[in-house]
Amino acid sequence: MPAELQDAFRRATRQLNFELADPAASGENARERKLIFWGSSPENSFVHYRQGNSTDVLVFAKQGSKFDFVWGGQGTRAGSNVEELKRLIAANEFKDDQPYWW
Repeated sequence: MPAELQDAFRRATRQLNFELADPAASGENARERKLIFWGSSPENSFVHYRQGNSTDVLVFAKQGSKFDFVWGGQGTRAGSNVEELKRLIAANEFKDDQPYWW
């Protein structure tokens, strides 16, 4: 994950430092937020992660090397790949009408 996307994620989640555990992390290496997977296209990037009992997805617009937060949703099911994640989002499996929770 590029450092610029890590910084945008850090800002969106209001963290002082980027903290997102590797999917295989356990024990003291596990953090509150655990990466499921992330992806990027020329225009957008996203981060799909688990936080407690929920799964979240944050989407960022990409302009050059800069990333701006544009959308986030919270759900209960994780996508196993990008296509499944798209289907879950399209089926409104991720709530985006709640106050800040990232």
